[in-house]
Order: sequence, then structure tokens, then C-alpha cells
Amino acid sequence: MEIWSYIKKHDNGVTNFHFEIAADLMTEEEIALISDMRPGLIQLEIGVQSTNEKTLEAINRKTDIEKIAEITEKIHHGGNIHQHLDLIAGLPYENYESFKRSFDQVYAMKPDQFQLGFLK
Repeated sequence: MEIWSYIKKHDNGVTNFHFEIAADLMTEEEIALISDMRPGLIQLEIGVQSTNEKTLEAINRKTDIEKIAEITEKIHHGGNIHQHLDLIAGLPYENYESFKRSFDQVYAMKPDQFQLGFLK
């Protein structure tokens, strides 16, 4: 919370900040604060990686997908924060069908930018 408050208080009208966050850990207080910031001041990158529970468990991601969807929706309605969401193809237990479901679920979150990564 302190970093958000500091950035808002010291906004020079030019600089933009990019944060990689775990959206499901954001509080209502944080969402309210960033929703009141200048458009373009911050960009949030949210590494969803997958919505497949078995995959998330295998890669040790303790992620609440429903909470991420809820938080990204609230941020989207603020209209001032650029959201960048990530998926990774080729993770353990992921197949074409489960990746398609992940894609559809993340796309429904209406990210400003949707990045697809591929394991090599």
C-alpha cells in the first residue's frame, strides 16, 4: 500500500510504472487507491500462466483464478490502469483443450495486452 501511495503523491505527470503483481492478493483498499490514479501512471502485469488447477499445482502457483477475474474486472471498470495478462503454453499437464480453456478465461478478463509465452 505504501508504494501505491508514494507513487500517487509524487506523480510527475510523465513517468509510468510497470508492476508484476499477484492480482489475487490485492486488497480493496489498494484497488480503490490505484483506481484514483492518473490514467497511464501504472501498468499491471499479471502472470496467470494457466487456469488449469493441475498445472498450477505442478508449477507451485498458489493462484485463485476466480479472485484474479474479480480483481481484474474491478480494475478494468476504473478505466485508468493498463492490464497486461500472461499465459504460458506447454506447461505440465497442459494440452490443447486445457490451454484453449485458459485462453478463453483470460481473454474474458479483457486485458489491454494479452501475452502468450511458449516453453522451449
